[in-house]
Amino acid sequence: MFDFIATINNDFPIVPKILAGVVIFGITYVVQHYLFRLVRTISNSDATPLPAGSILANIVRWTVWLTGAAIISKTCFNYDLTAFVTALGVGGIAVSLGFQDTLLNLFGGLQVSMGRLVEPGEYVEVLGQAGRVSDITWRHTVIVDANGCEHIIPNSLMNKNSLIHLSDTYTLEIPVLVPVQTDFARFSDQVVAKLRAAFPQHVDPAKVRVVFTGEEIGGMAGAVRVDVERGTIPLEEAQTRAIRAIDPLLKEAESLRLA
Repeated sequence: MFDFIATINNDFPIVPKILAGVVIFGITYVVQHYLFRLVRTISNSDATPLPAGSILANIVRWTVWLTGAAIISKTCFNYDLTAFVTALGVGGIAVSLGFQDTLLNLFGGLQVSMGRLVEPGEYVEVLGQAGRVSDITWRHTVIVDANGCEHIIPNSLMNKNSLIHLSDTYTLEIPVLVPVQTDFARFSDQVVAKLRAAFPQHVDPAKVRVVFTGEEIGGMAGAVRVDVERGTIPLEEAQTRAIRAIDPLLKEAESLRLA
């Protein structure tokens, strides 16, 4: 057995190098895979000061891959990558210019995540796009709007443009005008019931208010205000649902005036 291995090593010296490269590659793959998952888990934990998102996990992943490449280069080809790194230093200006956008996005992502300007799960508006931040990578920030569409915002633009933090809910306000002889308590209860049916998963009954502001020409003026969970339903659709839900009640109240 040992004679066969020695023969292979003497006659085909490239074979042991290939096998060593495959083994090192496999180990590198396993290490980066589990380190990536570990860093993502730690970053997304509320008990850690590390920023959430995949940017740190991706940096760790690429560091492991580069380390594995350096080991393969030295072990299999007897080539020290420090010479290559030195060459990069000589041509660093050209490299930095060629990867300018990539470097801007990388450092922009670090500023966004380490400075905690935004975190996954928060609702923000930037460059006219509003939605929930789903991830911060080493290149871009991913924002998912209420329609489920993903908007890819380069990290460099996240630092250069106005960033608005949004609350977890938005408020619909629908003006109403009902006859003064309306039973306002009953009308309010009916509005809450109708809106609960219209938004079974998106509205807390306690966040539906009917506010009357005073008597005007034609009846009692007021507004129906509804707090809707942001990101669950588009604003236009929510307004349409709310109007359709309370429209029969308004018509019923108007019939009292005509009776």
